[in-house]
Amino acid sequence: MVEPRAESILEAYAFYNVHNGIYEKYYARGIPVSDKNELMNFAAYTIPYVVNGALACEIALKSVLDLDISKKCLHHIDLLYNSLGNDYRQAILTQFMSYGLSEHDFSNSLTQSSDLFVDWRYYYEKNGVFAPNHFHELVESIYKGVFSFSPLIERNSL
Repeated sequence: MVEPRAESILEAYAFYNVHNGIYEKYYARGIPVSDKNELMNFAAYTIPYVVNGALACEIALKSVLDLDISKKCLHHIDLLYNSLGNDYRQAILTQFMSYGLSEHDFSNSLTQSSDLFVDWRYYYEKNGVFAPNHFHELVESIYKGVFSFSPLIERNSL
């Protein structure tokens, strides 16, 4: 099994941390529609929430893949995931299911999230892009599943 590259851990953590901070502030607690300032902030943070989450996934997945495979898969999270060894795929799926979600939910979320980095990075060029159900759980599962194998990270700090 290939351990995650050390430089990728820090890079993925930076994008994951931004994604998670936005999730905690706006998504986890819900936004009262009557509060227009909060609603505007919520809208302004949706794009960085999705882009940072998708990029954290991409970097985490690429950190344990051969460079040729990483280049071939580009930004496609589903292709990157499917290129992983069984240990990594199982760790990610187990983490996802620990949120009370099913393997079917995982498959749907992974497929719907595959191109989010590109779609949301150029949001103004797209019509009707959305973040899929369970996107945050997918991001957390990929991040925690991949880096749980790193000797540089203590398991309880994930």
